[in-house]
Amino acid sequence: MKCVLGFDGGGSKTECVAMDLSGAIVARGRGPASNPTRIGFDSAAAGVERAADATLEVLGQPAEIVALCAGLAGTAQPGNRDRMQQLLAGNFPGTIIRVCTDLDLALDGIYAYTTGFGTYRTPLGGGPAELIAPLGGFDVAVNAT
Repeated sequence: MKCVLGFDGGGSKTECVAMDLSGAIVARGRGPASNPTRIGFDSAAAGVERAADATLEVLGQPAEIVALCAGLAGTAQPGNRDRMQQLLAGNFPGTIIRVCTDLDLALDGIYAYTTGFGTYRTPLGGGPAELIAPLGGFDVAVNAT
């Protein structure tokens, strides 16, 4: 099954959802903290990976992760965001990855909810990884596969 993963991570926990390519949430899981400024970059990347593992275990079937968006506290500085992006690329090879702040997730969610526009896709320019929206990215994944 092809899926996309969305993460909301901070200083105490990391929540994860898996969505199929239609946008339906098919599994949820949780892992440890993933704020790199509080616990270090390697530990933060490991927290994201553990949340993904917990979510995929709930899914109960083999999954191909085609894209992920990690909204993580502590990634507002471009250097922090870029470092987390590199670490996650190593943990999820061949996956389209976007790292943003947890605040970005909330703001994009409010925008999508109040306008009905932009849900699941917020083009930010740059490259294909930056087309993944904070609320899932399945639209990009569907178009990329």
